Amino acid sequence: MSTGHVTGFHHLAMRSRHFDKALDFYTRLLGRPVRLAWGEKPRRSVMIDVGGCYLEIFERPKSPAPAAVSKRDKDVLLHLALRVDDCVAVLERVRSEGYKVTIEPKDVTIANTAPGSEDPGRNLGWGVTSLPAEVPVRIAFFTGPSGEVIELFQNELS
Repeated sequence: MSTGHVTGFHHLAMRSRHFDKALDFYTRLLGRPVRLAWGEKPRRSVMIDVGGCYLEIFERPKSPAPAAVSKRDKDVLLHLALRVDDCVAVLERVRSEGYKVTIEPKDVTIANTAPGSEDPGRNLGWGVTSLPAEVPVRIAFFTGPSGEVIELFQNELS
């Protein structure tokens, strides 16, 4: 029975001027499977499973380069964050393939002010528990094959 509630994040969609390169990047280099594909060249599309959610890539060879679309500080999409179990290892694999690293791996602590942060582990409903007031994460950033900004996000809590 439908309850009319959001049950999770499904996908992030992006267009790619270099579809085959983007497909190779996310499937071979990052090891994520294609779960759904449709269309024919030059208008192919895929949904790649990135851990329970999807990255949807639309082949658009005549799209303007990202810099021609808008200035970075005016972009609606800031970045795509991928959950990883080893930020350094994934970034080194990406770097070895020639992708531009924009922020080296660094450890940061997110000062959590969400409701329940003063009582970590409290049941917030829908199988969700509260996180502590300080959430340590390791992050790194690089530019993907279609000009997208990608964050690698490693932590044990969220």
